[in-house]
Amino acid sequence: SMNFVDNTYGLQYASNSAFNFGTGNFTVEAWANITNASSNSTFFTAGGNVNSGGSFAFWIEGNNLKIRRNGLSGDISVAFDNAWRNSWHHFAAVRGNGKYAIFVDGKLVVDGADNGTVAVTDTNPTVAQLSGFPNHYALIGQVRNLRVVKGTALYAGSTVGTNYFTPPTAPLSKVSGTVLLLLAQKPGNASYDSSDYNWVPQNTFTLPTYVAP
Repeated sequence: SMNFVDNTYGLQYASNSAFNFGTGNFTVEAWANITNASSNSTFFTAGGNVNSGGSFAFWIEGNNLKIRRNGLSGDISVAFDNAWRNSWHHFAAVRGNGKYAIFVDGKLVVDGADNGTVAVTDTNPTVAQLSGFPNHYALIGQVRNLRVVKGTALYAGSTVGTNYFTPPTAPLSKVSGTVLLLLAQKPGNASYDSSDYNWVPQNTFTLPTYVAP
């Protein structure tokens, strides 16, 4: 696992057009073990400033699990259940089928309409830090198998509270459209990217340490 010890830890990537999601479908998912140390934890942002146009962020703020897209145009949010802390759970944010949706352990927990016209154009993503607000919404805990897939909504569902898939327990695969894949399999380089891009963090944050499975 990638171990994020305190709010100085995180990953920042240089801007690249490969991360331009535009108005298309995409999926962000990860297995994470979120501690009680903070009511705020970030999984992934597209970069820029989360409160500005063209943004996307998937994070926990004030004990609410949420998606923000295109700045302050409206969040998709649900209370973060205490049962999701201090143990491993699968979290996924998906854009597709005219919706933004959040799944926890395969269950659709909240969704919101997407008219398909608002583009996600920020292209300098962060992991475990909220873009534009460094060291304030950092993920404290462990993450493994973080995958970002451009062009595909890997999971779908229409009824909140319904289980739609069983989260994969094997390491996530490099499916078509994968632009970031952090499997945390290299003890000497916990943040090694297993996508075809092999991104290297352009970091101002402390890199996560490695925790053996």
